[in-house]
Amino acid sequence: MSLLTLVKRAQNNDESAMVEIIERFEPKIRKSLKFTDIGVREDIRQEIIFRMIRAVKTYSTKNAYDKQRKNFEFGLLFFTFDSL
Repeated sequence: MSLLTLVKRAQNNDESAMVEIIERFEPKIRKSLKFTDIGVREDIRQEIIFRMIRAVKTYSTKNAYDKQRKNFEFGLLFFTFDSL
């Protein structure tokens, strides 16, 4: 299933869709945390996931394929991490 479809489902309170989105991004999140202090790594991971959920809930799917990025997944990640 496409990420855009999952986002639309998650925005309609489909919990399994939100879980799948988080699972898809988990390897990228863990990789980005490799070089952080191990003592705060889990806290940062949880904050990223919290912000990702918020980003999914507030993301406008009307213009999902941003003309500058042309990649929905990157756009969602950028939207999430930009607010950190």
